[in-house]
Amino acid sequence: MVLPIQKSYNKSQPLFCTFLYFILFVDLLQGKLSTAEPLFEKALVIYEETLDPCHPRVSETLHNFALLKYEQVHDTPLYLY
Repeated sequence: MVLPIQKSYNKSQPLFCTFLYFILFVDLLQGKLSTAEPLFEKALVIYEETLDPCHPRVSETLHNFALLKYEQVHDTPLYLY
């Protein structure tokens, strides 16, 4: 799936991840966990490449991605930060 924002923004910038986050949160609210997972992975790769690995945004993304994986296995509601 190619998103319209992917055509106009530099995909290697943290700002692009903010847009990915908005889209993946909408997917999560709609219960589309499998659609949100690749967006989490893409955001995480960009954050890790452009920010310090110890940056709070990287840890927040890892935490929320872990919650997504947990929900997929245990079928419990997600509470993202």
